[in-house]
Amino acid sequence: MALPELARRLVNPRLVTDPPPYRSNQVLRGPRHLLVEFDTLAAATDEERTAASHERAVGR
Repeated sequence: MALPELARRLVNPRLVTDPPPYRSNQVLRGPRHLLVEFDTLAAATDEERTAASHERAVGR
């Protein structure tokens, strides 16, 4: 839940190293790490804050 929200609010995200360094292991494939730079973090809107507080109150 937090990662999609964080990704949505990042302004001008970009990879530090493109392409990122990959693992050489055949079983665990994928990047070793994924460093991202961004200009700023956009503030949550009033509507998003209201929805988040409602979700907490409902217990989701």
